[in-house]
Amino acid sequence: MRQAELGLGKLQSEIGANERAMAANQQELASLDKQRGELEQARDAQRDRIALELKTAWQLGQQSQLKVLLNQENPNTVARAMAYYRYFFRARNELIAAYRETLQQLQDLAQRITATQDQLASQQRTLERQQAQLVTAQQDREQAVAKLNQSIASKGEQLKQLEQDRKELEAVLKAIEKAVAEMAVPKDYQPFKSAKGKLSWPVSGKRSNNFGRPR
Repeated sequence: MRQAELGLGKLQSEIGANERAMAANQQELASLDKQRGELEQARDAQRDRIALELKTAWQLGQQSQLKVLLNQENPNTVARAMAYYRYFFRARNELIAAYRETLQQLQDLAQRITATQDQLASQQRTLERQQAQLVTAQQDREQAVAKLNQSIASKGEQLKQLEQDRKELEAVLKAIEKAVAEMAVPKDYQPFKSAKGKLSWPVSGKRSNNFGRPR
């Protein structure tokens, strides 16, 4: 019974710990899904921005930097145009780098989500196995309780019989004590030793053996 109770308690503790771990992983999975949604929105926005930048770059490509230099007569105007070109290409490169970083984050996040989902699936299988073991442990406990109750009932019957036997023996002892107390001593009473060889046989018949003689 003690072993059944200990096994049942251990299984219940393991199931509780596993369920808490699963709840934590489910929360983490929800957080990862939220992050993925935010990153996907950022990716789409960056992709649209890059498409716009590429269109602008194509338009600028129709007029090369060399042509700008040759067509501009004012040095200040040339300097401003070249600075604009440098700013535009630097911004475009930064945008592309940020887009690549977002794609890498999405890839890493997808791996984490897959790993978390696999862990949840493993925990679910473990939980199902633990629940099956719990059912078996509960059945063992019920069987132990049934055997214990049966043993208690059997011992109770034995106890009742022993109590009845005790009462009967006490009644016999009281009757013997009463008979001894009321027994009258004969007037010609003498010690039993002095009556050796003089007592009558308790029953009639022929004896088959003498005392001390081998059979």
